[in-house]
Amino acid sequence: MKIRINLKGIFFLSFLLVFIIFSAESLVGALNGIRLCYSIIVPSIFPLTVVSLMLYESNILKEYSSLTIYFMSLISGFPVAAKLIEGAYNNGNISKRNAELMLCYCLNSAPAFIVSSVGVGILLDIKLGFMFLISNFMSSLILMLITMPFKEQIKNEKYTTQKHKSFSD
Repeated sequence: MKIRINLKGIFFLSFLLVFIIFSAESLVGALNGIRLCYSIIVPSIFPLTVVSLMLYESNILKEYSSLTIYFMSLISGFPVAAKLIEGAYNNGNISKRNAELMLCYCLNSAPAFIVSSVGVGILLDIKLGFMFLISNFMSSLILMLITMPFKEQIKNEKYTTQKHKSFSD
């Protein structure tokens, strides 16, 4: 009889065993993580996300051009940028190929998160927060320049989308 070793199961069982053995330290770590989210991360991200989604819902950005979505991704971060890309694709303003490429460079962290949460809240240095923000913007710009040759040329006609599949499919 052949014995099959399930490495994933062994890994999770050993992980559970470590949590049981070091339960006091695990509890302190979990409470610190929740406190950090509650006091620093949520307050820095929530207002900008709400304002960005209100801007999105106000139909000011009717065109959903690639450049508009890119700049919104720099301002508001990945949740709003993903929603804008999905809306542009579903409206037929961008092709599936261009939407996939845009996901490479439009999924940035929000400036409020980088500066407030990471820089000030965690590292206790606003200069480091701005340094991370600039590196986030630069990496996004470099990825956009790398993927530009692979984008499809947009014609005046709208792309047809399949109604039975969701964007994530």
